[in-house]
Order: sequence, then C-alpha cells, then structure tokens
Amino acid sequence: MEVHVNNKLYAVQPGTTIAALLQFIQISAQKGIAVAVNNQVIPKTSWENQTTICS
Repeated sequence: MEVHVNNKLYAVQPGTTIAALLQFIQISAQKGIAVAVNNQVIPKTSWENQTTICS
C-alpha cells in the first residue's frame, strides 16, 4: 500500500498504524504534529491504534 506524507510517497504494509508510520519515516510525535487520513484529522491519542486507512 502507498501513502503520501508531506508530498512524499511511502510504501507500507496494510494495517500499519499511524504511530508506526511516523516512526518508520522518522518523524517525531512531538508537539506541533497534525495527522489527517483521507482528509480526516486523527487525534494523537488514536495514533497507536488507527491504521493508515480510514473507512
């Protein structure tokens, strides 16, 4: 599966969580980071469980 992060394309396995993706691409989950999946903002408290695909 391919995902775009900051206009860069990454290949990840289906079921990859947001937290795992951020770790893989070496983006620190510090203050000032916002994550949206399919134009839906995902709260930081959900990053450990939310996959990179929303239904």
